[in-house]
Amino acid sequence: SLTGFNFIQVAVRDFPVKKFAESQNIKKGNSTISVNWQGSAWVSSVLGFKKKSGLIESSDTFSTKLILNNEVPPEFRGSIVFNLAGDALGLIDAKGEIEPLAHLAAVVNSLFKNKIITRPSLGISYINLVLLVNADEQNNYWQKGVIIYKDSKNIAIKKGSSAEKAGLKEGDIITSVDNINLDKVNDLADIIQSYAAGDKINLVIMRAGVEKEVEVTLGELK
Repeated sequence: SLTGFNFIQVAVRDFPVKKFAESQNIKKGNSTISVNWQGSAWVSSVLGFKKKSGLIESSDTFSTKLILNNEVPPEFRGSIVFNLAGDALGLIDAKGEIEPLAHLAAVVNSLFKNKIITRPSLGISYINLVLLVNADEQNNYWQKGVIIYKDSKNIAIKKGSSAEKAGLKEGDIITSVDNINLDKVNDLADIIQSYAAGDKINLVIMRAGVEKEVEVTLGELK
């Protein structure tokens, strides 16, 4: 229920290991290939990524899907999408949507380490500021960072969350996570979901025009 996928442990040895491609290394036009359980192959190419609709995002949910140039044939649902180097790009779900496998790296690591699936939680809702600026404004200060924000459907900071425990507040602007700047390439949710529950991360935030560092211990998503 934490991922939308089933994971099956099998007792095998000496299988080849496939790398999970980082989302930022998946480029438009990259050729892809999928092989289903019947041994058939399907070739396509990367069109890009599709973000969930709506301006407000959650730090605790996967924010993007991988989009290919062709609709996924029904018989390839449940298959993995590879690039021509053999790196695993995405996992096709039962609806034909493709979850970037980079999102699931922490889940797989949790399975190996703890024998159970866990996912991390920061517990905030936010707006990516790069979505609000003109792309032609190359020197715009707000081309990086996210602002903690709420609306009628989303609370800014979940009660009891790691964000609340660390003293984060609505209106804080998070500009980086562990020296990774938040911008049009690096999304907060994707970065948070690459960590494990219990990991300590360092955020750089702006509050009332003052920059400060905040250490946060990520909670476990329930």
